[in-house]
Order: sequence, then structure tokens, then C-alpha cells
Amino acid sequence: MARGRGRDLDEDDVRVRPSRGKSRPRSKDRPSHADATAAMVVAVDRGRFTLATDDGTIVVDLKTTKDASLRGFKQSVANFAYHKQAAWYLHGLEQATGKRPDQFIFICVESTAPYACAVYAADAEMIERGHDQAMRDLAKLAVCKAADSWPSYSDQIETLSLPGWMTGATSQQQATTEIEMY
Repeated sequence: MARGRGRDLDEDDVRVRPSRGKSRPRSKDRPSHADATAAMVVAVDRGRFTLATDDGTIVVDLKTTKDASLRGFKQSVANFAYHKQAAWYLHGLEQATGKRPDQFIFICVESTAPYACAVYAADAEMIERGHDQAMRDLAKLAVCKAADSWPSYSDQIETLSLPGWMTGATSQQQATTEIEMY
């Protein structure tokens, strides 16, 4: 009779084999979550959840980032238009539920070890600017759809050259700055 057959197995019966993949056994100490706030999933993006508390007052979005510092994440907000996303989610939830959430929270986790984390609340100006920009984007989309014209890059073949910093063609200002640094 094979080992384990005829009896119920649980995670304590699993043995972890050593591997080069840095795997390690799961901790047996589990949080109770007794004091956790109830929430519902309102979006899933590449396996990352956006949650809204059951009372609808807070929206929480998990983001991975190269730099979770305040300065670094502000740059991510600008690069990836997270302010538009936050405003869009708040607007959508308001339309769906009739109540606008009070806060949009970003939980930021760095994508490389030691996987530092930070939590930021979007301020009113961020949400307002994100909403204004999202509405402008929707207006552009409506114009393109009505005209059935989707402008993009040039329709012609363009000549591509190396950037000046690769060819040694730098401006006098840059050359002076480099000399001053020595």
C-alpha cells in the first residue's frame, strides 16, 4: 500500500526538497485576520487586486514598483498615469454605487529584494487632475471615433540616427560640464 493512501493529508505532511530555486517551507504561523477590514475586489490587473472596503469609503490598489520611496513612486505615478487610474476607479465606483469613496490608497511593493513596501493616499489635487486628464482623453477618443481617424506616428519611413551622446557629438555646454566635474 502506497504511503499516505487511505488517510487525509494536509500541508504538514508535505516535505520540502532542497532546491537551487530558493524555495523555503511556508511558515506555520498564520495571522488570524480577526481585525481585518472586509472588502470586495473591484478590479484585477495582471493578478493584482484593487479592493474597496465594504462600506465603500476606501479603495486600495496594490502596485509593484522599482522604487517605493515617496520620490520614486511619484515618478511612477507620472510615468504610468496612476492618477488617471485612481480618478477613473473612483468615478466608476461612484457611478455603480451612488457613493464616492473618500480615499484612494496605493500599496507599493518594490519588485526587487528586499521588496520594501510603502503606503500612500492620493490627495484631492491628484484625483482632480487625474479626472480632468481622463476626461480630455475621452474627448480625444470620441473625436477619433467620430472621424474614424486614429492619428499616430508618421506614415512615411523616417531616417533614424544614433543619439548625439553615442556619436560623441555633444554640445559645448555638456563638454564644459564634464570638464568641471574632474
